[in-house]
Parts: sequence; structure tokens; C-alpha cells
Amino acid sequence: MSPPTQFTDAQLQRIIYPDGFAELILGMDLYPKQKKTLNLLAKKGAHVSFVSCNEGGKTSRVVAALILWHLWMFPKGHILSTSGSFMQIKTQLVTSLHRYRERFPAWRFFKTPRIETERIGCYWEGFSTNEAGRFEGHHEDGPEEPLLLVVDEAKTVKDEIFEAVERCKPTRLLICSSPGYAEGEFYRSQTTRKSFYSRVKQTANECPHIDPIWIEKMEAKWGKSHPLVRSMIYAEFMEMIEDAIISLKDIEDLFANPPDYKATGERKAFCDFAAGGDENVLALRDGNRITLEKCWREKDTMNAVGAFITEFSRLGLKPHEIEGD
Repeated sequence: MSPPTQFTDAQLQRIIYPDGFAELILGMDLYPKQKKTLNLLAKKGAHVSFVSCNEGGKTSRVVAALILWHLWMFPKGHILSTSGSFMQIKTQLVTSLHRYRERFPAWRFFKTPRIETERIGCYWEGFSTNEAGRFEGHHEDGPEEPLLLVVDEAKTVKDEIFEAVERCKPTRLLICSSPGYAEGEFYRSQTTRKSFYSRVKQTANECPHIDPIWIEKMEAKWGKSHPLVRSMIYAEFMEMIEDAIISLKDIEDLFANPPDYKATGERKAFCDFAAGGDENVLALRDGNRITLEKCWREKDTMNAVGAFITEFSRLGLKPHEIEGD
């Protein structure tokens, strides 16, 4: 589709970027963090992690604009998107995409969900995260046939889905979500693996459509430091991992400022026995110090048993000092 001729030369130059496309072709009024996220994805090889407050327009604006831009910009390209909730694709993303169907009369907008352009092989397809096999066989077929992958509601997407995404070697990757518990690849993309992603964070205060009175009401009701408020409004991950008894903040504080070693004369070893290739772990508590003495994988159960016995001997452990799961 050719852009309207009433655009100036400067505007025509902006349209080739996803944020310019969103504003000039789709008529979106982007917020600064939405604009930044889309602009980052203009670059080939971009891997972007976008964490947003609830109702921050990540799907209706950022994801929808990115998909339509990629279909318009690359006549031989294709797009796959998945989400932690298939209903989110059907009710939110499809609805957002169909809102612009009249601007692309030569394209076919399906509810399956799928979009096909007038060019053979140029399409977007959405599916649920329990269909990881749908990623297989998809990859970039040269510079003229780029692959865009989008993982929406990424906080609930399992690691094996992200592994399938990696195998595709996408030309561009966007993972986005409101924050959840401090676990999973989406959390790591904003923390321990942040060097592998361009990161953007959008809070409720940066979204003009979110009523400040509502924000104040939530803060007054729950408190500014409540995990729900920190997540829903300030786009911060909840420190307490689901079903855990120790908060992530407590652990991080401990690593940052460990206490002095105190020898009490009491030792206790704990074994996490694995089978079939999972990781075996032997930890030792000596006074107030805990060390991981050995962590390894072993498919042969009897070999693993022998390794545990060897470690027990090395550490001089007595039977009453050993416990396991």
C-alpha cells in the first residue's frame, strides 16, 4: 500500500519507522514510552522487552501498530505472535487490528486470527502458547523476507516457548506484558538478562488516559508499597514469587550485605535428588553459612547415588546430618 500523496517529504521519511507509521498512517497519538518501544523495533536484529502498567495500551497500540507496520513495510515478510492467553489475542489484539482494516483494503483480515496481504507469503498469524510447535520451520529467509515474533502477556509464558522463539532467530522480537511475579524469562529480560534486550518501562503516570484520581484511590486503599500497586501502577515485578515463603527483596538484600560468619558447630546437608537428567544438588549449612557443594546432571540414577556418597565422605558427614528430597 502506498502512503497518501498529501504527506510532506519529511512525513514520508517518518512512515518507514514503526512509530511514524503508527502516527501518520494509523492516526495513533502515541505516548512517549510507546513511541520509544516502536522506534527501537525499526532496527534489524532488535530484541525489545516492554513492561507496562495495566491498561497501558501495549496491545492495542504497540503490538497492533508493529504488526501492521511490518506487513506494510516488508511485502515478503511474515509475523508470528503468541500470548499467555489466547482469549487476549482473540478479544483484544484481533479487535485492535481489525479497527484499521479499511486503511488496507487489499488485505484480508480473518478472525482465526490471521491477516494476509495482497502479496503471497506475507501474513500475520496468532496462536496460543500451548502450541510451541507452531514456531517450527519459521525463520528469516534473507533480508527481503524478515521474521517478526511477538510474545504478548509474556509474564505467563513458559521458558520452553522462549526457547522455541530463540530457535527461529527472528529478525525482530518484541516481548511485552504487565509485570507479574519475579520469575520467568520476561522477568529476566528486565533484570538478569537485560544485556540481551532493549528495555522500556511504562508506568500509569505516563499514560494520560489513566485517571490520576483512580491512581490515588488505589494507593490510598492498598498503600504505595503494596505489591499490587507496585505492579499495576508502577510496572514493577512482585518481589514475592508465587508460593514462596521468602521475598526476592530479602534474598537480594542478603547477597548485597551478607552477615558475618558464625560457626555454631552444627552442620546440616540437604540433597535434591533428580532423575532422568534433571539437576542433582547438594547444599551444606555450616553455622549461618550455606554453600552449594555440588550441582550436576546425571541420567544414570546409580551413578548419581555414587556421586552423592563420594561427596558425603569428602565432607565428613554423619547420617543424622543428611536430609533430602
